Amino acid sequence: MEKLVKVFVNTEILVKLVQEELEQKGVDSVIKNNFQSGIIAGFGGGSPSGVE
Repeated sequence: MEKLVKVFVNTEILVKLVQEELEQKGVDSVIKNNFQSGIIAGFGGGSPSGVE
């Protein structure tokens, strides 16, 4: 059973840099971006620096 653990919250650029480092070390990762998801859904709001 896989378990997701939040390890970093910041801007999308910095989160993607951390994701790249994790994947180079063989650690799978998922980026959660509620800000972008809200914009796509037409809700807006949130903080662009709240990417997990």
